[in-house]
Amino acid sequence: MNKITICLGSSCFARGNGAHLDRIEQWQNEQGLAGGIDLAGCRCRGQCSTGPVLEINGQLHHGVDEGMLWDLLEYDVQVADPAGGHHE
Repeated sequence: MNKITICLGSSCFARGNGAHLDRIEQWQNEQGLAGGIDLAGCRCRGQCSTGPVLEINGQLHHGVDEGMLWDLLEYDVQVADPAGGHHE
């Protein structure tokens, strides 16, 4: 299962993570991944100057804008294919 943790501290939230949360949920539904992603919020990670910050499958990402978010979802989140395997 994929895990995405999004910083919801005030700086990251104001810099875009509030909207990113909605985008991730939208993408998850469009991909048919309901229940396939453990999506969680967290308190400030203390990296406000490099925010917004989010973590995907253990990899921390800084300065995530909307374009970068879509790229991260496309390339870093494993989606099950119809044969039961995974592709990236």
